[in-house]
Amino acid sequence: LDASGEMIAQARRVQALGGNDRLQFQVGDMMALPFPDRSFDGITIGYGLRNVPDFSAALAEIARVLKPGGVVGCLDFARPRPWLWRKLFLGYLAAMGSIYGWWWHGEADVYRYIGRSIDHFVSWRELTQAMRDAGFELVVERPRLFGGVCLHVGRKACAQS
Repeated sequence: LDASGEMIAQARRVQALGGNDRLQFQVGDMMALPFPDRSFDGITIGYGLRNVPDFSAALAEIARVLKPGGVVGCLDFARPRPWLWRKLFLGYLAAMGSIYGWWWHGEADVYRYIGRSIDHFVSWRELTQAMRDAGFELVVERPRLFGGVCLHVGRKACAQS
């Protein structure tokens, strides 16, 4: 599921080159997932939660479509601590994002939003708490780069509907 039709088209092109033909791709909004309750055993999200208008509501929506005992894996940037590391980390991302943007897209500013989105997002500890608040028992929590990047894996409580 992706909000971008272009990303879905790219996924289908890669799949046609010999990818897993059991995978299905569709355009959709993670704030209103187009699936019935308790549809999935597992859900992954990469670099997406900081781009939604209400990440707590998105986590609740993920919990809705997961089966009891289902697993969610989330990899994303987070607001790093301490303050000095945050400035260095965001400065590095701005510089490298400009280089990559120019190199791959011919436009230096294409990745500029990443630093701003990180600076306005929560810390990895706050995301941990938001996952607990959404009903997930945390299985794995792996902050890296002083919390600038973090992998969270949670399991939906079995007693939850």
